[in-house]
Amino acid sequence: MKKTSTESTLGDNRMKGYLQKIATGPKMSKNLTEIEAEDALTLILGEKVSTVRSAVFLIAARMKLETLEENIGYWRAMDKTTIRHPIQLDRLLQIADPFDGFNRVPYFGFYTISVLAAIGLPAYGHSAPSLPPKLGI
Repeated sequence: MKKTSTESTLGDNRMKGYLQKIATGPKMSKNLTEIEAEDALTLILGEKVSTVRSAVFLIAARMKLETLEENIGYWRAMDKTTIRHPIQLDRLLQIADPFDGFNRVPYFGFYTISVLAAIGLPAYGHSAPSLPPKLGI
């Protein structure tokens, strides 16, 4: 997506403010509002800021203890970029693993989805590569 110099400047200025709030370490960081978090991630997803600023923001957001408001803002930004595909199904089973980095039980979801599909039950799964836990949540 090509950005104009005005868009770039406005986006960079807003992102600079967000970075000044959250990129000061876990104890000194200030929380973003829901709107600020949404705007910051929207700028990143829309490629309105440099990849360097995007990376710094994402690392700082991961390192600080995010709030519920920030997580809602991030979710809204991602939800705006989602392409929805309506499907006509009577039922659909979702299988997911916890995203907290702990391995409590072996992961059978990958195999279970194929078996369920083979017997005619529509199913899908989602997970993430193992990540280090962040306070167990």
